[in-house]
Amino acid sequence: MKTENNYYLKLGEVIENLRESKNMTKKELSQGICSYSYITRIESGQRSPNPIILRQISNRLGVDVDYLFRYVESPDAMEIQMILDRLTNNYRRNDHESMQKIINSQDKKIKFGLGK
Repeated sequence: MKTENNYYLKLGEVIENLRESKNMTKKELSQGICSYSYITRIESGQRSPNPIILRQISNRLGVDVDYLFRYVESPDAMEIQMILDRLTNNYRRNDHESMQKIINSQDKKIKFGLGK
């Protein structure tokens, strides 16, 4: 059971991080889906959303439900994927300067272990 709680805690952390990265309040995320307090309990790992609510939350956050679970299971892999996506988008725009900035900002993480 403890493993389940840790999984829910991680899922809540991912949801909270995504919500904050989009400058979205708990009230904005919960509107029309569930109560503000339910979002608080999800983010703190006290509750796990049912599949319908989880899908609505992920839609509101602009990600697929699978994304949430992949991030919980392998945050380093997801961070690498996000970096590659940013590099690809800048490459398509022919924005080599931004690509170099991304590479330079990630250089220390890569040398010392991603995310550490």
